[in-house]
Amino acid sequence: MSEQPESGATCTNSDYSGTNHFFCGSSWCDAAYSCTTACPSGSNDECPGDTNYCYADIPCVAGGSPPPDVQPVPSIFSKYCGNTFEEASDLCWQPCEDDGDCCAGQTCWTDVDDCVYDKNIGADHFFCGSDFCDAANNCPKPCPSGWDIECDEPGQRCFANVPCNANIEARSADILRYGLPEKAMLLLREYKLEEDYTTATEQTSNASSVSMSGNSFPFGVFFGLSLIGLIGLNIFWARNTNT
Repeated sequence: MSEQPESGATCTNSDYSGTNHFFCGSSWCDAAYSCTTACPSGSNDECPGDTNYCYADIPCVAGGSPPPDVQPVPSIFSKYCGNTFEEASDLCWQPCEDDGDCCAGQTCWTDVDDCVYDKNIGADHFFCGSDFCDAANNCPKPCPSGWDIECDEPGQRCFANVPCNANIEARSADILRYGLPEKAMLLLREYKLEEDYTTATEQTSNASSVSMSGNSFPFGVFFGLSLIGLIGLNIFWARNTNT
């Protein structure tokens, strides 16, 4: 049986065990709310589509009706990151509350209503990275335990609530592993290249200023001494001429 992530904050994972409680969904909550397709073997292969996975301990019974107290909670979330509103609507990748939540200098746009909001809660969304933006836009490696020790690269930590999904292995022309839009990855890389170039330019400019400042003092001393010497020579010449 595949190991499954914990449930989201809006659902309470119960003690339902046994193959009658394996159901498909895009998340544990989705499976618990819908109780649509059973997957008694515990394999993701039994679930239809590329974004549905088999979850255990679902409060549904194969062949039965959903419990009456399980009701979907509609999402009213409609804010996403992008350089433009159109880009945010197209990517539907990084939810945000304000610009500070966005990576690569992007803006947090409101009224992005066409995205299917994934709360990005649970172990499926624990990923390694040098910072949150690196984890969210590169999806280097899942760290389902939530511990930094699962991250192999120096300087990486395990971040939660990352939009990458460890269950998604399928790839396409525009979508990479873990559901990462290729455009989101390229945006971050281009931004970092520009940032590195700006930093390098500023450092070069500062180094040139220091170098010129350091060389100006000896040149000034040399010029002053030469001027004094020239004046002294003129005085000496004038005196000898008068004599």
